Amino acid sequence: MKITINYSTYPYRIKKVLAGILMAGSLLTAGFLFYAVQQAGINREEASTLQQRIDRLIREMEAQKSSKSRESDPKKLEKKIALVNEVIQKKSFSWTGFLNDLEKAIPKNISIKKIEPRFTDQSVNLSGEALTLKDLTLLILQLEGTPRFSHIFLLDQKQSKGDRIEFLVHLNYKEKGENAGS
Repeated sequence: MKITINYSTYPYRIKKVLAGILMAGSLLTAGFLFYAVQQAGINREEASTLQQRIDRLIREMEAQKSSKSRESDPKKLEKKIALVNEVIQKKSFSWTGFLNDLEKAIPKNISIKKIEPRFTDQSVNLSGEALTLKDLTLLILQLEGTPRFSHIFLLDQKQSKGDRIEFLVHLNYKEKGENAGS
């Protein structure tokens, strides 16, 4: 038994479509390859620039280590220590705990617009609006009743449009691990 394939009965149009699909796939592959090569070049340039910066910073740090005069200046050292302490305080501040405590203390008819933390003395400025002066008074009383808030001062209040009271409150916030007496 002999198997014969008659190529003349095979539709010629399908061959053209397949050739077109293969050509389009080849062009897409070539385009992607071109893009990948370009991105690799850009990444190499960025890596080179970053490596140069790292090398420069390492040289500067080594120069600072060898320089005794900079270490002997107590004012510069104190500034560096204060900066490092501030960064540590910012990173260790528990926003979740603070916002949970604040949410429990805020009565209805009060909207807080701005929260400004001051990490150096662990205080916070709250600005917002109250519908009435009675609501603002209730806010101050509830903040004073929360153990983690202390030294609560109403710094500013004024009547705004719509007979609302705009306010600015300053308070200190103590996190869980701190003493209540400090």
